[in-house]
Amino acid sequence: MKINVLFIVLLLVSALSCRGDLFNKGINSTERVHSLPDDNDGSSTNVFLYVANKGSGTVTGNRVNTSTGELTAIPGSPWSAGTGTISVSAHPDGKFLYTANPDSYDVSGFTIDATTGALTEISGSRWPSGTSPRAVAVDPSGKFVYVVDYTDQNVKGFTIDPSTGALTAITGSWATEGGKPVCISIDSESKFLYTANDPGYTVSGYTIDSSTGQLTKISSSPWITTGCQATAVLVDLTGKYLYVTRYSCQGVWGFNINSTWGNITGMTSDIFGTGGLGPSSFAETPDGKFLYAGNSDGQTIAGFEIYPNGLLSTITSSPWTNGTCPVSLAIDPTGKFLYAANYYAHYLSSYTIDQSSGALTLMTGSQWPTGNT
Repeated sequence: MKINVLFIVLLLVSALSCRGDLFNKGINSTERVHSLPDDNDGSSTNVFLYVANKGSGTVTGNRVNTSTGELTAIPGSPWSAGTGTISVSAHPDGKFLYTANPDSYDVSGFTIDATTGALTEISGSRWPSGTSPRAVAVDPSGKFVYVVDYTDQNVKGFTIDPSTGALTAITGSWATEGGKPVCISIDSESKFLYTANDPGYTVSGYTIDSSTGQLTKISSSPWITTGCQATAVLVDLTGKYLYVTRYSCQGVWGFNINSTWGNITGMTSDIFGTGGLGPSSFAETPDGKFLYAGNSDGQTIAGFEIYPNGLLSTITSSPWTNGTCPVSLAIDPTGKFLYAANYYAHYLSSYTIDQSSGALTLMTGSQWPTGNT
C-alpha cells in the first residue's frame, strides 16, 4: 500500500563572489513540506539539501539527518547543471529543481527522486534565459519560474509543465528600472514578486497574473534604498513584511507590504544592524520566529527575533563566527539546524538553533564538502 513520505528541498548557493555583486537565490531558503506517495514502510522524513557550485557548473546534493543535522552525500552527486551555476530553486511539490547558469545564458531543470534525492536532467533542459541569469525562483503556486537577468536588467518568466517540469518561455520580459537585479523573492500566495537591484540601490516590485504568469510593475516601484547596496530580498512567511540586506551599510531594512497592491513602506524603525560586513543572504525559521543574515565579508552570521509587527530585535549573542564568506543560508524543516555555504572554503557549516532564544551553536566537525567554486 502506498504511504506518504515527506521530504524537503533546502537550497544553498556556494558559488558567489564576496563583493557587491553577491547573488542569493532570493526566495525563502526553507521550502515548504511536500507529501509524495512512496512504498517505503514507516513515517521517516527524507530531507535533501542542494548546493549550486559556480566554478564547476554543478549541483551538489546531501541527505539531512533531521535528528542530528548531519549531512550525507547523495549517490551520484554532483550533477552537471550548466556553466557558472549560481542559483537553485525547487518546485513546491518537490518534483523539480531549476538552476540559473549565467555563463551559458540558460536555465537547467531536473526531476528529483523522492526517495533518494538523485537528480535527472529534464528533456529539453538548458532553456535560453537572456544574457546573464543570476537568480531563479519557482513561485509557490508551482506554475511559474522567474529569472532575473543582471546584464539585461529585467525579469523573465516561464510556465512549468506539471507532468515533465519542462519550461516554456512567457512572452516578453519586465524591466527592473532600478538597476541590475541580483535576487528574487515571491510572497507565499504568489501575488507579488520583488527584486533587489545592485548597484541600483533599489527594490522593484510586480504583481503576478495567476493565470498567465505575466508581471505588472507596481506603480510606485522601484523603491530607493538610500545609497546602500541591496543584495538580497526576502518576503517573510506571513507575506506582510519585506526584508532587504544593506550590503555596504552592515544592516537590514524592514518594510511593510500592502496586501492589496504590493507597494512597500518603511517600518517605524526600518534599519537593523547586522554587526558584520557585507550582509548578503537570508534564512527564516519555519515558524517565522527568527531571521538570520549571512555577513559574507565579516565571516559571521547575524540573528534577529521577528516581532509580530515585523520589527527585528538582535539576538543577544549575535553575530556568530562562521567560516570563510558565508554567501547563502538554509534552515531545515524542523527549525533545529542552520546551514551556511562558505564561498572560499568550499564547505557547508552547520549550527544548532536554540528553539527559545534563536542563538546558534556551531556543530562539532561541521565542514561538509561542496563542489568547486
